[in-house]
Amino acid sequence: MLNKLLQWQLDRVTTPLGVMLLVTDAQNTLHALDWADSEARMLDRLRLLYGADGVTLTSGPAPQPVRNGLEAYWAGDLNAVSAIPAETAGTEFQQAAWAWLRSIPAAEKPAATRNRRGAWTGHRRCVPWGVPTERIPLVLSFPAIASSAPTAP
Repeated sequence: MLNKLLQWQLDRVTTPLGVMLLVTDAQNTLHALDWADSEARMLDRLRLLYGADGVTLTSGPAPQPVRNGLEAYWAGDLNAVSAIPAETAGTEFQQAAWAWLRSIPAAEKPAATRNRRGAWTGHRRCVPWGVPTERIPLVLSFPAIASSAPTAP
């Protein structure tokens, strides 16, 4: 866990799919994203990752670069989310997996995604798909992975 208290903003943004929760910092970095009906789950994840007193959330608008990226995504620019700085706590392996997932171009075909596994040479760990505390929402362009069943790299 981190030793310093993190002070982040919680914004509620209306999207075509409902109200989205955005947790950001003053440096324009997105730390969590979830839906309003899953707020308790998101807060539980933040406690697991940063400790019971590790993060203080105050209501406030997300930084404009984060909002702009999400607005562009909803307007049809599927690659816009790639420009949003995102960071969360996790192991070195988790950080590498999330970075790899974010590198998949929007709307890439599942076969092409499977062929990109060369980037995972030497990583033979099983990704714990069924462990709820290990699931972290990522800012990915949904079509990049929508038609591919989860498999370990």
